[in-house]
Amino acid sequence: MRRSLLALALATTTAWPVAAQTPRPFSIDDLLGHEDIGTTRISPDGEWVAIEHRRPYDQAGSYDLSTMVSAMLTDLEIHRVAQDQAPIRLASPSHEAGHLSGPFSPDGARMVVFRVTADDLQLGVLTLATGEILWTPFTPEMIQFGQTVAWRSPTELVFIARPRHDPPVAMRVGFKVQKRVEQLWRTAASGHGASAVYIPSGETRQSRTQAEPSTLVVLDILARTPRMLARGEWFDLRLSPDGRHAALLEDAEDLQPRPDRPVRVGDPIRRGRLSLVALDSGIVRAPLPDQDLAMYLMTWSPASDAFIVFGRPLGGDFDKDGRFWTVSSNGRARALDLGPLTPWVQRTCDGVAIPLASWDGRRPIVQARTADGTRVWVSPGSASSDLIPVREPSERIVELNGRAAIQRSDGVYGFTPDSPLLARGQLRDQGQIVDMGNPVRWNPSPRDMGARTLVDQACLSRLNGTPACLSPMEPDEVVLAASPDADFLVTRQTKQGESEVRLRSDRERGGP
Repeated sequence: MRRSLLALALATTTAWPVAAQTPRPFSIDDLLGHEDIGTTRISPDGEWVAIEHRRPYDQAGSYDLSTMVSAMLTDLEIHRVAQDQAPIRLASPSHEAGHLSGPFSPDGARMVVFRVTADDLQLGVLTLATGEILWTPFTPEMIQFGQTVAWRSPTELVFIARPRHDPPVAMRVGFKVQKRVEQLWRTAASGHGASAVYIPSGETRQSRTQAEPSTLVVLDILARTPRMLARGEWFDLRLSPDGRHAALLEDAEDLQPRPDRPVRVGDPIRRGRLSLVALDSGIVRAPLPDQDLAMYLMTWSPASDAFIVFGRPLGGDFDKDGRFWTVSSNGRARALDLGPLTPWVQRTCDGVAIPLASWDGRRPIVQARTADGTRVWVSPGSASSDLIPVREPSERIVELNGRAAIQRSDGVYGFTPDSPLLARGQLRDQGQIVDMGNPVRWNPSPRDMGARTLVDQACLSRLNGTPACLSPMEPDEVVLAASPDADFLVTRQTKQGESEVRLRSDRERGGP
């Protein structure tokens, strides 16, 4: 079965046959009239597909959000795969608000949704069976530098809440900066005051105006009762697999740039501080209080008894002084001893330090550098003969039958020095990868990776299951999301300026 879920024109121009009319150059008007597809996701039970439809840029009711204008232009459609009812549609006819999809609940009965206006971001919970939305009185932190919203259970949500009506910096930087500049110009023009901007440094660097901290909230959806657990300027949270603890990274005190080397764009300007919160009791611990933690690494073990982070001493350097640490669920930290090896720290294009680590069962594994510069996977305490060469910079660790395996570009390989090929194909998620923010590109959970769908051309399966093969995909058709148990794909095909989102399956599911 192949069914269209959503079709739209990606440009205002009509897709004329080549023989009928000579193609003309793509214009600015075409760009402003361009429509697009945003996040596409499948519910965990395989019953629903959510698709974000971004309207043309020239239809925005306001452009105050700068790079976030597309969020205001987004409508959300949630289709039942069985096709026994019309899709649920969240849209604003007057274009004053956009609606974004958030994570589905573990049972697929609900999903988080976000309502975006010119000066606000609001969190809601949609019940799919009824279409009812519970709009909460909370402004969530933006999912960018880390995860900020997560389901603890089918009816309990954990999230970082900003002060109400104080949108995340990615939203407010456009209009707030503009308003501030205009005010400074008015002050200068009046002649009644200076229009200077004061940026403190050195010993006085903490004297600047400080932002109001966010709150860690646990929300019972059925009772509609929130519990406020702790406060901090958090940008990343990671729930333990058993849901009992949340590890959080926050922006702490300002850092003074070092004078002995150039400042990179990606260098942190504030210390990364770790907190560990017991979600039932509300007890907050502060492991590694004298460390500055790197972004994008906070990976729990499958047993929920520890997680891995990477830190440097205050004033130190990630490349030269950084170390891997394991932090237990009771807050005790232990530095990993790599022996003669040193941590492998790669850099993004803008200079963000990225250490890479994961788990092999209960054993931590990290990427390290040998004395001759070879890049390897290693578990602390392993013999030199057990070092596993890194064949591709983008390879990641996958949990397979409780042990580690390696996802490479053409398949999944064994976690041994000879790395035998275990399964051919790529592991594809159900669209929830956006809920983890930037860290998931670098240090995904091996447990989550192992639960993805293995897609080999048009054949799909669980990692250790029997593949179900669909009809071959067309050359310009790409996979947006895959369901491992329901044996279907959501794909996108673009032809002659028009795009179509399709559901592809070999099984009849209530419709042609």
